[in-house]
Amino acid sequence: MVRELENEFVKVGIKDLGAELCSFINKENFVEHMWQADSTIWGRHAPVLFPFVGQVKEGKYSYNNIEYHVSQHGFARDAVFEIVEQKSDCVSFKTSFNEETLKKFPFKFELIITYTLTNRTVEIKYTVNNIDDKPIWFSIGAHPGFNCPFSANDSFNDYFLELNTLENSDRLEIENGLLSGKLSTFLQNESKINLQHHLFEQDAIIFEELKSSEISIKSTKNDHFVKVNFHNWPYLGIWTKPNANAPYVCIEPWYGITAEGCKDTVLQEKKGILSLDTNNTFTCSYTIEVG
Repeated sequence: MVRELENEFVKVGIKDLGAELCSFINKENFVEHMWQADSTIWGRHAPVLFPFVGQVKEGKYSYNNIEYHVSQHGFARDAVFEIVEQKSDCVSFKTSFNEETLKKFPFKFELIITYTLTNRTVEIKYTVNNIDDKPIWFSIGAHPGFNCPFSANDSFNDYFLELNTLENSDRLEIENGLLSGKLSTFLQNESKINLQHHLFEQDAIIFEELKSSEISIKSTKNDHFVKVNFHNWPYLGIWTKPNANAPYVCIEPWYGITAEGCKDTVLQEKKGILSLDTNNTFTCSYTIEVG
């Protein structure tokens, strides 16, 4: 089922499956900004990444000397969430541990995702509750895909990404979905990335600890934009499928990152992993604005 939020400026849709943002329409020009999950290219809209971001080596990790198997980006994106609360401008979804999740992730948790609409902006807030009797270790991330171009009259190469601060930042390189340990020079006192599919031939562009807190998708052909605010998120991924000439781009704030390919994955030692004590709560949020 799709839950809808709407005001005079925008209309938003969120699926119960994965609590996934699936539609974001600018009512000024009736442009749909969310990628519509064409399964021949990439069959998702904006999956929630939990309790892992990316992959672990050989699909397995260890915790307290016990081996567990987990798929890329974890399992929350495939869970059916229940509605906690729904208003005209706000909806909250919840999923919790069960027998199946404990086989992949040996912790008792609650994950609540809240969408709040204000003017032309939707806030997406993640809340992780530790209801276990021990600390839990996890990552969480966003993976929204945006139609690019915005108009059939434009092309992907007419668009660019713009950060709100000049950056000097290397790209964290990946090989076979895992961190290679290598860095490559990318942004040199720059804030603009011209979109070209060849940039993604080696997978996602990943930055760590950017100074910027916002990134916008903009066009050289019109004044419309999509802006993502990721204040305080330690990692930012940017991705599309290069070989399909895919007409979308994903802007991905992360608390956590794919595992390192040079060593086996011990959960507590995984790069970017978060620890949350029993009876404690972790929250983070990002926003998407259209205009």
